[in-house]
Amino acid sequence: MTIKMSDIVNDVLDELRLASGQDVQIHLQNGVMKNIARLYRTLSKEYTFQDQMSYHTVATALSDGAPTTDVSSFLTKYTRLHSVFLPNTQDPLPRIPPGQNPFQVKRPAVLPMANEPTKVFAIYPKLARTDIVVVTKNYEEEDFEMDDDILFDRDILAVGTAYQLSVKMGVNDLLTKTLETQFAKLLSIATQAELVDIQANLQRGAYPTEWQVNE
Repeated sequence: MTIKMSDIVNDVLDELRLASGQDVQIHLQNGVMKNIARLYRTLSKEYTFQDQMSYHTVATALSDGAPTTDVSSFLTKYTRLHSVFLPNTQDPLPRIPPGQNPFQVKRPAVLPMANEPTKVFAIYPKLARTDIVVVTKNYEEEDFEMDDDILFDRDILAVGTAYQLSVKMGVNDLLTKTLETQFAKLLSIATQAELVDIQANLQRGAYPTEWQVNE
């Protein structure tokens, strides 16, 4: 569910016990917006939220190990690549560390193709592969405007930004500590919730007729 930036700004000002609404000074709103946007980007890079993930299927070419079709519509840079899976596997492919010779890898691994914006990544050893599952993280990197919609948890951004500003402004120690505790709790709940479905055994259904047997 999306939320307006203006609503989050007002939430932050309310948390800091400052006046919110249309009469708030423009420079104060702009500062709050920048802090919200920075927190949004930081959390999006550090954590994985299901609302930001998308799944795609590609094939790779024998010539370079890269996707055979343009992936720029859903993947614009290597850092947005969450994971890559070969067909019928549960473990994501490892990434080739910088400086390691990709031609020496003995098992499939992923590496970036920085100068290929339509391909972004490749799988070595190079093979013609099909049904490769690509999981990406989608989030905005530009600052938001007041009327922009943000697809993120409203409370996490509001309380987290209020906490950061409270530290900078030295509002009062008790409020800062309260905001810190609340922010940590909200983030913990959100990130733990993302892991709930991982606990299930996806290889077996609730009934024998639902089990998948790989030949």
